[in-house]
Amino acid sequence: MMQVAVDETDGRRSFRFGFSHVLKATRREPVRNRTRRKLNPVEILIMCYCHKYAVPGSCQVDHSIRRPTYRRLCFISIDETLHCLPYRLVPATHETAAQPGRSGPPTASDIGEGHMEYRQLGRYGVRVSPICLGTAFRGFWAGRTDEKTCIRTIETAVDLGINFIDCANFYFGGRCEEVLGKALAAMKDKRDNLVITSKVWSEIGPGPNDKGTSRYHIMREIDRSLKRLGLDHIDLYLLHHFDPDTPLDETLDAMNDVVRQGKARYVGMCNYTAAQVVEAMWVADRHSFATPVCLQNQYNLIHRSGVETELLDLCRRHGLGMMTYSPIAVGLLTGRCRRDEDPPAGSVWSKDIDRFRKVMTPAVDHLVATLIDVAAELGRTPAQVAFAWILDHPEVTAAMTGPDLPEHVEEVCGGTGWHLPPEMRCRLDEASAPDRLGQVE
Repeated sequence: MMQVAVDETDGRRSFRFGFSHVLKATRREPVRNRTRRKLNPVEILIMCYCHKYAVPGSCQVDHSIRRPTYRRLCFISIDETLHCLPYRLVPATHETAAQPGRSGPPTASDIGEGHMEYRQLGRYGVRVSPICLGTAFRGFWAGRTDEKTCIRTIETAVDLGINFIDCANFYFGGRCEEVLGKALAAMKDKRDNLVITSKVWSEIGPGPNDKGTSRYHIMREIDRSLKRLGLDHIDLYLLHHFDPDTPLDETLDAMNDVVRQGKARYVGMCNYTAAQVVEAMWVADRHSFATPVCLQNQYNLIHRSGVETELLDLCRRHGLGMMTYSPIAVGLLTGRCRRDEDPPAGSVWSKDIDRFRKVMTPAVDHLVATLIDVAAELGRTPAQVAFAWILDHPEVTAAMTGPDLPEHVEEVCGGTGWHLPPEMRCRLDEASAPDRLGQVE
């Protein structure tokens, strides 16, 4: 464990670093002066250094030391590290960044020509755009769009300042990763500013090991994804679903090796329940595996209960990033779907009218009507309001969009950079309350 000695003799501070196997934190006395002020570069360095090398565990304080000129800190808890230090370092999140005079991420993109406020991925240092471009390209699957249109959509997103791009190994049998790879190859000068994600778990063939999160499948699929993407590493590699047939320690050991081999920078989980996330974090902590940094789950005005009751609080407590998908509920929250009308031609719902009638209950239709009214009062589109509602939750890092056309990206980017007025948020909260909507499949 790392030790830090803070010498406060004559009111001057100096820092010394070292490592120890002592499993407790010690300091002579509690800090009385917690006046907020700017930290000097050395103090910032010490705090960041401590935060980086601390490991999960429990922090104990021993007041028995009687050395008047030293506060000796030995951290074994990443959660308690900042509380043991003389000053509290407040991360520059998207909330603090939006306030004038406070440090934070840039508001203007240096990637493209657009403007975007970047957010920290949970408590981790990487910064991403609040809109994450999903590249499943369902229109491409269905034959409504072609490869060139998909590439133009990606380029438009990057030009608008989006630096967060999501994919998966099974999207269109790997074709979507190939398309994304071609787009990245055409934007070589911008690749270093982008955060690329992919996922593993889904069935990608008829073989017995073509699905799941076994070591066999993960180690094979990361190499295949890298080849299709034309990259030497993926920035965020996600487990697409929980695999009940594979022990978590095997899965996380494989993900740890992916990181250690330089094939991924971070790892995370998609569609995991809160209990599964906690178990995964415990296993990673116990074996010193790469710690999951981000979750990805469905969250929108129609589907709130599972995320709000458990996952958002979990993200807040443990500093996890949260990516939310299906922000407009497969088009239900665009304002173009109403209960007394047929779904738009060519939409997913037009191919399954019976399911549409089942999902579009009177309560959901009332929510859509409320969303349309709020959007009209704000001079926005319903989709933009739906995105803004999600992004107003401080635990949410990014809302994912799954556009088929460049103009779809332009519309959803209008859901960033502003906040819903409190009274309008209350109207949407009330209309979308889980006990009012019931269970929507």
